[in-house]
Amino acid sequence: MTIASEVAAGLAEAGTSTGTGPLVSTLRKRATDRDGPWSAPDADIFSAVTVVQVSKKVRDGAGMVERRVKMLLINATGATPAKGDAVAIGTPPAAVTGATVWSRIGEVETLAPGGVALMFKAMLEE
Repeated sequence: MTIASEVAAGLAEAGTSTGTGPLVSTLRKRATDRDGPWSAPDADIFSAVTVVQVSKKVRDGAGMVERRVKMLLINATGATPAKGDAVAIGTPPAAVTGATVWSRIGEVETLAPGGVALMFKAMLEE
């Protein structure tokens, strides 16, 4: 078992301990391999990811809450999230429909001590 898969198991365990179980979600990426104006239109690529959702308050110098930020910790055993991708929290790929609610990913930080990606910290845009 790799360290990244152990971290993914830890994220699933954290979801079980703090909620209703592992929060399996869908990461949506746009396929952008276009050969020219005659190629097929872009398509969505769906990948299953395990996430832990964290809500964080950003405060000013006086301690007043300026805004709330939603952050996801995403396992690094599958697709790599990037800025502009979208995630359907709590919706596995098989359950995605036209009515699925998507959250857009802002900044993504790779947590990779020793050069090996263990998980990603993704900020969600409002």
